[in-house]
Amino acid sequence: MADYNCVSRTNYFRGKDVPAFKAWAKQRGLEIFTSEDHAGQFALAPGDDYYGAFPSHDGETNEDIDFVRELSAHLEERSVAVILEAGAEKLRYINGYAIAVNARGESVQLFLDDIYQLAAQAFPGSDITRAEY
Repeated sequence: MADYNCVSRTNYFRGKDVPAFKAWAKQRGLEIFTSEDHAGQFALAPGDDYYGAFPSHDGETNEDIDFVRELSAHLEERSVAVILEAGAEKLRYINGYAIAVNARGESVQLFLDDIYQLAAQAFPGSDITRAEY
């Protein structure tokens, strides 16, 4: 059996309460990045505890969490955080998604698997197989 390996990160965004944001990121085991090109903004990546994916559960209680909702609570009013993840289980399957969320908790998302529906709509009656085994 193969392991799922992925990479994830966010864009740079502004936090509304920097000390609270940093405390939350530490609690969730996240890496925070800053850049001279994005002064006053932060980007996130999952820490080693989550195998490249952002957390979906609390590391101490093992209870499910809504990471996107938690992140949105730390965003400055006009900031939008974009989360990207791409991963694979060897060549069995490859997947990826992107989610954009604002400070009000509103989000939009897309998945690489959406290509199958788009292809079926664009090329009706075609034989379209999945890129997996």
